Amino acid sequence: MEHLGALLLLLTWVSCFPTEGFPKHSIEQFVCNNGRRVPLNQRCDGVDHCGDGSDEISCLNCTNGSFHCVAAARCVSARSICDGKPDCSDGADEQLDTCTLLSKAQTCARSEFRCANGHCVPNSWRCDHSFDCEDHSDEENCDHNECELDNGGCSHICIDLPFGFMCDCPSGMRLVQDTHCEDVDHCLDSDVCDQICVHSNGSLACECQDGYELTTGTGRCKATGVVAHVVVSTQEGVQWMDLSGSEQRNITYKRVSPGPVTALNANNTLYLTSLENDVIYRMSLDSSDHRPAVLLKASIGIQGLAVDWIHELLYWVSTSTHALHVASLNGSKQRQLVSGLSRPTAVAVQPLLGYPPWSAVLG
Repeated sequence: MEHLGALLLLLTWVSCFPTEGFPKHSIEQFVCNNGRRVPLNQRCDGVDHCGDGSDEISCLNCTNGSFHCVAAARCVSARSICDGKPDCSDGADEQLDTCTLLSKAQTCARSEFRCANGHCVPNSWRCDHSFDCEDHSDEENCDHNECELDNGGCSHICIDLPFGFMCDCPSGMRLVQDTHCEDVDHCLDSDVCDQICVHSNGSLACECQDGYELTTGTGRCKATGVVAHVVVSTQEGVQWMDLSGSEQRNITYKRVSPGPVTALNANNTLYLTSLENDVIYRMSLDSSDHRPAVLLKASIGIQGLAVDWIHELLYWVSTSTHALHVASLNGSKQRQLVSGLSRPTAVAVQPLLGYPPWSAVLG
């Protein structure tokens, strides 16, 4: 009887306890993160029934770089992420950290328009009735004067149009890359003069440097004085020829094998050396037999010669000494200037530019 009384008391207590709010079938309900229960069929339906959004979390397995919109319970393609246009109902696809990084990293040039998604397009594409930005932001707010903001990106003149704008330049300048103006160089554009071009009052005139004269009707400059020639050292010997190469002759004395050669034009003198010995020779082109005379004993392995015609000095480099040497043109003095050259192959000087001897160009 005591057990029966306890059972009746328990049944009475259960029947009197309020059951409102408790599920009749708890197995068909979803437990939210906040402890609330919602019907299982409301899980992942795109609506926040829990109040904390936990019934819409991890509803889809978005792959291939796509983004999961929790609020809308759908996947957004990778192309839609950070494009400046919200595709999730709560704009989550535009609030990622990567969107902020992209916005900071993407900078547009002065001649470009920055789309809402951070991409850059030419300013001239703005408000041209064609969507050039993926988010179509280049065709938004086209009823205002674009020239009022940073002069439309134009370097000089900005002209507002009924749809968009255009850049223009003052007289004497031309437009480059739709936005930048640069001075017009009529001489450079025409390229009719050989040496000096003078632009005055809308016309061009050609002139020549000292030592040259203008050829009538061609704008070309021709050297005055004697006809120029060139001297080269070849396997066949030192050869003299005109600039066209039509006239040439061998001027090397037969006892001297060919090597580096240089010239002093002021007195028609050649300086040359043989690959076989350590002697530098001097030869006058004004003499009839072109017989070379010994100027000085240097070192074997001379690879290059050069004459400073202003200070009357002779330079050479040698593979045996690994150094740059200098001597007076009469051969009375010589010294080593630079040592420790690993593979000296040539030397050149330009005294007109004021280079000191140790600034000779070495190969």
